[in-house]
Parts: sequence; structure tokens; C-alpha cells
Amino acid sequence: MSLMDEGAAVDIMYLDFQKAFDKVPHGRLICKIREAGVGGKLGDWIENWLANREQRVVINGSKSEWAEVTSGVPQGSILGPLLFTVYINDLDEGLKNKILKFADDTKIWGRVNSKEEVLLMQEDLKKLSEWSEKNAMPFNVTKCKVMHVGRKNPRQEYILKGQILSSIKEEKDLGVFFSESFKPTLNCNKVSKSANKVIGLIRRNIVNKTAEGMLILYKTLVRPIIDYWIPVWRPFTKKDIGTLEKIQKKFTKMIVGCKSLSYEQRLKKLSLTSLEQRHIRADLIQAFKVLNDKKGLYPANFLTLVSRAGRGNSLKLYKKRNSLELTRQRFTPRVVYPWNNLPDEVVLSADVSDFKSRLDYHMRGVRGQIQANA
Repeated sequence: MSLMDEGAAVDIMYLDFQKAFDKVPHGRLICKIREAGVGGKLGDWIENWLANREQRVVINGSKSEWAEVTSGVPQGSILGPLLFTVYINDLDEGLKNKILKFADDTKIWGRVNSKEEVLLMQEDLKKLSEWSEKNAMPFNVTKCKVMHVGRKNPRQEYILKGQILSSIKEEKDLGVFFSESFKPTLNCNKVSKSANKVIGLIRRNIVNKTAEGMLILYKTLVRPIIDYWIPVWRPFTKKDIGTLEKIQKKFTKMIVGCKSLSYEQRLKKLSLTSLEQRHIRADLIQAFKVLNDKKGLYPANFLTLVSRAGRGNSLKLYKKRNSLELTRQRFTPRVVYPWNNLPDEVVLSADVSDFKSRLDYHMRGVRGQIQANA
């Protein structure tokens, strides 16, 4: 986003390993685990956990012979993705551009305003190809893609393993849809479509639409679709905000005793807030987690405190200048104003649970004042 704000052209490579979790060779994995400093009983336990595994195929009652399993991390386990991450941890060694690794979802991106920068990107792809050969972790080149971002992007073709990477205009990344423009409209429409399918299913199959049961269904089946990664893709245009709000409007109207009420009356009756208010709350909770991060999960200076707080709370955030509306509406600039308006008794909460309860109490009071003034 910072590169986009500078007006830079950016290319993003979405890389796909071929049957990634099945290809990890156990012997080499154990070596990398030891090199990472995992030894002693824990290292021995992991080695024993992977050893002496066998598998066979059963078709219509007929069974094949048992075969030894010498590669792959057990899928469906918590340890499996962690071991895979350890295995590919040295993937970024020697690369000039930035890379993100999340299990088998790997992407590399960088500025491509000049021929030199394009060549650096191609050189990084060559290094990645060499790494995959050395570590017996081949890329599925047909599923590797490039997204060109920026108005002045040269839309350069890139080669991996002798094949030209296909160019895409949109991609689903960890459950969120992104387009070349990086505007949230695409994901907003996808979320609306998914949520409305669930609402249609509930409408057709639930006869007794009382508030108690319907709210359980809404909070269990519908709202998680809307809330998923919302700090990342939260809409900011009236049209997109309205697209999401329609989901809740439609659902609440189905509830017994709510059809004739206005949306605001339905929210009050059901003890709900608008989705826009809920998403502001989600931003503030995320900001609290970032500012109280003690495990190094977030980059340094992800959120910056002002040197002198002045008026307001004692943990006021510094707002950097952004040129584009899109970058002004991303999480870090967007959360500054609502956070800085919180009182000390909220921002200085002991933990996340305490913060949520204090924040909810504060937001109820603010909404009450607005309604009284109206």
C-alpha cells in the first residue's frame, strides 16, 4: 500500500508449490529443524513422530500393500503447517524483493518502475526456482500467477521454470479477494453473495423465526462471513458500506415482530449495532492488540504513538499523510481518529477482554448522546 501511495508500479507473484505438504522429505526436514535450534527431547520427539509411517490404498474392499512414507507432513494437524513453515523458512535468502510466507501460500512483490527493478524481480524468480530444485519442492508453474498493480505498470512477462507466468486481475488470498485496484468492492460483493445464500437457506428452512433462534443463526452462520478479516478489506464508499448493511437489514426483517419496524428500531429491539459501527469496533480492538503486542507479531512502528499526547488519551496515534483515498482508508490511517477519541479508561485497559467491555460501554454512551441530540 505504501508503494501504491507513492504512485509506484508493483508486481505481485502468487506462488504455488506442487502438492506442498506431501513433498517435504523427512530427512531434510529434520536437518532444518535441528539447524533452527530445535534439539534435545523436542527434536527427537518430532523425528519419532514423522518416522515409521506407512500408508495403503483401499478400493472396493481390495487393499494394496503397505508402503513406507518418507515425505510429507501430516495434514489436519497443528504441527503439520508449522513444520512446513520451518522447511521453507530459508526460501527468502538472497532475494531483493519482499516475500510473505504463510504455510504453502507464498507471494513475492516489489516495485517495477524501471527495467532494473523488473530484472531484479526476474532474478528473484530464478533464485526461487533454484531453491525449489535444491529442496525437492517443485512449483506448480501453471498455478503461479502475477498481478500487475499501478496505472503505469509495464505489465512485464515473467518466466519461471521456462514458462511464462499467467497474468491475473483478481486473486483470492487467504480467503479475501483482491483486485488490481486493491479496492474492497470485489470482496464486498463476494461476501454479500455468500451471506445472502446462507440467508436464503435460513428463510426457506426455518419456520419459527423468533428473535432468540434467529439471532443465534445470524451470529453463527451469517455474521462470521461478513466479519472475516474485516480490518483488511473494510469498505469505505457509501455504495460498498450499503452493500454490506443490506445483509443485516434483510436478515433482521425476517424476524418475527420486526418486519414493520425501521432498521434503527430493529437494531434497538434486537440489541444489535449497524455493521459500520461493528467494523469500527473491530478496528479499535485490532489497534489495542497491536499496541499491546509483546510477542513481536506485528512490524515495528505498525502504529506510531505521538511523542506528546496533549488532549485526549495518553496513547494517541500519529497519522501519516497519504496521497490516495485508497491508502487513507487502509487500517493504519483509518483507525487513528476513532482511537484518539477514546478516553484513557478504555485505551489503558488491562487486556483484550477488559478493553472490549470498556469499549462497548463507551460506544453505547456515545450512541445514546447522538440519539439524544438528534
